[in-house]
Amino acid sequence: MYRKMLSSLFSIGALVMFAANANATVLVNETFEHADGALNGKTPTPGPGGAWTDHSGTANQVTVTSGTISLTDSDSEDVNTDLGSVYTSGTLYYGFDFSVAASPSTSPSDFEYFAHFKDDGTDFTSRMDIVAAGASGDYSVGIAGSQSVADATWGTNLSFGSTYRAVVEFDFGTGVSKLWIDPSEASDTNISSAADNVPDLSAFAFRQSGSQMNETITVDNLIVATTFDEVASVPEPTSFVLAGLGLFGLFAVRRRRK
Repeated sequence: MYRKMLSSLFSIGALVMFAANANATVLVNETFEHADGALNGKTPTPGPGGAWTDHSGTANQVTVTSGTISLTDSDSEDVNTDLGSVYTSGTLYYGFDFSVAASPSTSPSDFEYFAHFKDDGTDFTSRMDIVAAGASGDYSVGIAGSQSVADATWGTNLSFGSTYRAVVEFDFGTGVSKLWIDPSEASDTNISSAADNVPDLSAFAFRQSGSQMNETITVDNLIVATTFDEVASVPEPTSFVLAGLGLFGLFAVRRRRK
């Protein structure tokens, strides 16, 4: 009897996971739970895209450490992961958790982007920047449609060592990129930047480049998808199991009543 009940539980859990994935439009789901070492060659799962590959700089400098990656200005490797298709319409989103280590420079003045969408060449858009802080605070962030320097800056300075969730949208219809920090819904405060052109997009990338801030950026829980809700928060890993257990409990109660 218990074997049959256990079998039913797994069957229900599988159905719940299948139903959830059937409606999913997640293109990249990367928790960086890989063995420590170079990110290059490792494959995000699940998702239709391919393994991480470098497209610029010195290979194998972006490394996985304890389930996160770090981007520094002392290294030069830029890496990307394929989205599984070429996108020319609609909207694309990326979201990830990030923190920035305290900067050795007390008065940085340059802007450096470290995350963006790209085509199969060197056409980039939706570039998220680390930006020098204003009168108070540690640093800020910005967004650039296609230029290298952010032309919109987040209105509130952020703190070194604190973790935030960034969400970025690219709208093919308008050519506008938007950036949110710790949003709960799309109507929350955001900043935007228009692209000079609307490229065909096929990959998401991280970039490392020298800057006066000398920052180290730690990144985790990357999601690329076609809707805001799918990237704004990281799903709890136990959600599907709990749903399956709930359905199983209902199933068991109904059997007992019969």
